[in-house]
Amino acid sequence: MDSFMPDSEIEIIDLTQTDSESSSSGDDEDTSVAGDISSETSNQDDDDEFVLDESTRAQLHVAIASVSELRLRQVMALVVDSMPEAELLVARQLVTMRKRKHARPVPRFEECVNCGEEFDLQEQREEEECKFHPGSMQVDEESFADHDEACHGPMDTEQNRLDFPENFLWTCCDDDGNSEGCVQGFHSSEGLQKRRRVTFED
Repeated sequence: MDSFMPDSEIEIIDLTQTDSESSSSGDDEDTSVAGDISSETSNQDDDDEFVLDESTRAQLHVAIASVSELRLRQVMALVVDSMPEAELLVARQLVTMRKRKHARPVPRFEECVNCGEEFDLQEQREEEECKFHPGSMQVDEESFADHDEACHGPMDTEQNRLDFPENFLWTCCDDDGNSEGCVQGFHSSEGLQKRRRVTFED
C-alpha cells in the first residue's frame, strides 16, 4: 500500500529565490557611513601592497590633521568598537567619573558656556580660570567716525567685530572688544546661574 503524507507536513521549497534576494533584507539596515568605512578597511586588509612603515605613519598623521571631523569621529567609533585595547585607551582619555552623590562616567572634556574654552573635568578647578563678559557687545558709533553705512555697509557686523574690536563696547562694563573679561570664576557647563563664586574684577 502506498503511503500518503498529509498536506500539513508537506514542505514547499521556493527554488526561484536567489541568494542575493534572500540576504537583501539585512543589507538595507546597514546604510551608515560607518559601514562603508568597515568595508573599506576590509578591502585594505586584503591589499598586500599596503605596508605600515614610517612613511605611511607620517601620512596617517597628515590625514588625521586634514580629514573632516565627521569622518574622523566615524573612524574613531569603528576602532573602539572593534578593538578592546583601543576602546580602553580612548575611554581613559575621553571619559571620567563625575564625583557627586553618585559617581557616574561622563565625558571628560566640556566647553565652558561662559568663555567658550574647553576644560578638563579631571583637573583641579581654579577660581580665576574663566574670564568673560556677561553682557552684550554693541557698536561704538563714535569710533566709526569715517564710516558711512550708505557706502560701507552696516557697522555692526561679525567681520567688523573681528577686524575692529576696539570699536565695540561691552554693555556690562563699557570695556572695548579687546578686554579679557570683567567677570571671573570657575569654568562651567551649566550656565551663569549655577556657577560658583563668580566675582567682578575691579
